[in-house]
Amino acid sequence: MGDFVLELVRFVERGGKAAAIVVIAFGVVLIPTGLWLTFSLPGVAPPDANALVYAEEGERLVWPIMSVVSLVGLAFVGVGAGALFGAQRRVNAFLHGSSATSDASEIRAVDDAGLPFWVCGDCRVVEAGVSVTRRCVHCGSVASFVPVESDDERGMARAVLG
Repeated sequence: MGDFVLELVRFVERGGKAAAIVVIAFGVVLIPTGLWLTFSLPGVAPPDANALVYAEEGERLVWPIMSVVSLVGLAFVGVGAGALFGAQRRVNAFLHGSSATSDASEIRAVDDAGLPFWVCGDCRVVEAGVSVTRRCVHCGSVASFVPVESDDERGMARAVLG
């Protein structure tokens, strides 16, 4: 299960905001589906059964297994929302020992960089040159990748890092 979650996080990191929205939508579909499987599937639980009493009687304990579908949906929503709202960048910064809030040197690097250059907000990189693929060569991010080809675009690069 842990490998699946790591692969899901990597998928969302590679796909950017579009992948985060897809994962959230899939999670939103799984949550009510799991609830339907838990309480409305014919033959699993009687319609008038109290869930706690039903589990204590032990006749059919299929419904707790079906509720795992809702929990997986909730995990999908959490991973997608975390990536969409930037929590993953802060977690990666914490795990790799850098601080997401100490970006004065990065903004200084944007001001001092010669044109053209590009900036990645996910892995906090400022590199000279042009990326042909329009994505970060380190982490593969598309959503937080900003190519800077003129002095007018430096503000966008500062905003991505800031």
